[in-house]
Amino acid sequence: EQLVGDERIIGSRVRHKPKLSLPMSKSWGYLDPSVTIDHTDYFLQDYTPVDNHISRTIPIYEIDAALFFDKKSIFSQDWFSEDPQSMFTLNSLRHSLEPRAYYVYSKSVDQDDLPNFDSTLPSFNYQRLFTAYRFSGGDRVGDNNRLTLGFTSRWTDMSSGQDKAVFSLGQIYHYNNRVVNINGDGQSGRSDSILASEIILRPFKGVEL
Repeated sequence: EQLVGDERIIGSRVRHKPKLSLPMSKSWGYLDPSVTIDHTDYFLQDYTPVDNHISRTIPIYEIDAALFFDKKSIFSQDWFSEDPQSMFTLNSLRHSLEPRAYYVYSKSVDQDDLPNFDSTLPSFNYQRLFTAYRFSGGDRVGDNNRLTLGFTSRWTDMSSGQDKAVFSLGQIYHYNNRVVNINGDGQSGRSDSILASEIILRPFKGVEL
């Protein structure tokens, strides 16, 4: 009886996300346009001031594209290839440059009347540059009209197919203010994001930095 707000809510949530995509892939790149219909039904008990059955439907449009430029690495020499601690030889390294562009659009839908069971604003990182969902969980679907530009430089051991070093950098460019929020979190009028980066190093087998 002491609980209030979302903590007091009893009910269930059913969510469907059918997706239609037309992926086109070549050895030198890919183009993947898609549309997702994000539909959620809530069946709640004694939930006021709205009806106990609430639904939300939001279409999400995405275009993901990238190019791959690769060549034998300039470091491809037999340096350290006799080192017993090394699990690969530098003459097997392949270097690739991978520019990527990602666009997503989803309209702003008022979701203030929906309960919030598990949605939150996650920490910002490089992987979140290329996702349509600004919030984690299923109770808030963010509005989007944004373009992400990213760039990855990768060194791959061709004898094993494992990436030995990956350096990525990217940024989001927004064309509209973000309106959907959780108690103010996620609402913003900034036109671009901070730069996000990612560095992965695998110098030896079983070691990842």
